[in-house]
Amino acid sequence: MPKLSVIVPAHNEEKSIGKCLESIYSQSFKDFECVVIADACTDKTAEIARSYGAKVIEADFHNECLGRNAGIESTTGDWILFIDADDWYLHEFVFEQLMERTQSWQGKDADIIAYDMVWKHIGVVGPISGRDNQYFPHCTNKLWRRAFIGNTRFLNVKPDGDAMFHKLIMEKKPKIDIYHIPVYYYNFLREGSYSDVMHRTAEAAIRWWRIK
Repeated sequence: MPKLSVIVPAHNEEKSIGKCLESIYSQSFKDFECVVIADACTDKTAEIARSYGAKVIEADFHNECLGRNAGIESTTGDWILFIDADDWYLHEFVFEQLMERTQSWQGKDADIIAYDMVWKHIGVVGPISGRDNQYFPHCTNKLWRRAFIGNTRFLNVKPDGDAMFHKLIMEKKPKIDIYHIPVYYYNFLREGSYSDVMHRTAEAAIRWWRIK
């Protein structure tokens, strides 16, 4: 059984998924599995994913949260990473560093290891916002212990399925280790992305979350 599962929901991401998967398959830590959920794709997303060696699930959810659920169900790693198909890991030692963290005194008993992200247009953002010291409700800025996730799943809601999953998890009072190292590039406001379609702005995100 692999130690790590990487779950990538994707809808018509043929232009971006290559960079995402390159950042996954170039990792120094190799004891992982990667599943791409090609959700209602009409382009070459699935073909590209298979060319990298990823397991591909072709589905018709029209919802990335349901895709993540399918990924949870079809993988077996002790730890889970979620990454969006238009994002990428910043260097080839990300998995190695995170898995080493699970064995260190800081992270050994943690249910979640939360790390810094680089947000396009904003900069390095830590796991905790300045707004009431809340954790950012992203599933992509954390390493998740599968045993703690248990039967909790993403809800079939839009647009806040990610935040709702985060809320359900936080109600279970997880032990969270904060690992202040930027490992994930969040392609915030990429043309055609959800954040772009919703007409969000970097300035509004900074104000809302009180990002320092």
